[in-house]
Amino acid sequence: MTIIAARRYRAGKIVAEQVPVDGTGLPGMEAGEFDWIGVANPDAAEMELLSRQYGLHPLAIEDALNPSQMPKIDNYGDALFIAARTAALDGGDTISYGQTALFLSRNYLVTVRFGSERAHSSLRRRLELDSHRLAEGPDYVAHAILDFIVDGYSPIIDSFEDAAQRIEEHAIDTFPDRARSAGYSVCVASFAVSSGFVARWKRCASASRSPTVLLSIRARACGFATCSITCSAQWDAFGDFVKRSTLLSRRQACWNSTGRAR
Repeated sequence: MTIIAARRYRAGKIVAEQVPVDGTGLPGMEAGEFDWIGVANPDAAEMELLSRQYGLHPLAIEDALNPSQMPKIDNYGDALFIAARTAALDGGDTISYGQTALFLSRNYLVTVRFGSERAHSSLRRRLELDSHRLAEGPDYVAHAILDFIVDGYSPIIDSFEDAAQRIEEHAIDTFPDRARSAGYSVCVASFAVSSGFVARWKRCASASRSPTVLLSIRARACGFATCSITCSAQWDAFGDFVKRSTLLSRRQACWNSTGRAR
């Protein structure tokens, strides 16, 4: 297990640079304190240490270790478990997918990343510079992480628009690439699922102590919806290009074989 950072905060300030993650249980904490533990690619034994230390639910641990877990949010007593799907362009037109799981309670936030190369280190540094916002607690940090994940989809959306433009310009000469179309369909499906996940996150977060968090969650839900609509629109356009190119390629085949259009 790679522990990216394990810090304790009080009133938006760092009070412990390195919280031991050894499974010995959560020590007494003062009012307003919380731990933010960030780990990457842990195995089952390492997750068990986190479970013993913070009382994480076994079913949530199982979901966090499932590499094909779909986006979801579950309540376990006074804690929330959130699984979010990540995506990023991995050079060229290849989309790489990953998963980030969040275990959220009033005095801790544990984040577990699998398959995502976008570490939260820069996000943590930015939040630590704004003690007023960080003092709002782990629910605010959880929202910031979800916002960070959604922002990772923006380059993919931009690539959709660029690809659609290129396909439209060359629809007569070039048949759309099957691998790219398959990748687009997966990403569109991910957004469709994630939009439903954010809607439930809004409902579960309604008890948040932070008005700022509630406003931000509503804005993020709108962001997910916008991305989903953009993806769907580009996919519809892509499908139209496929149909037109198919008809044109068949017609061209007829010309080549008979010397005239049928």
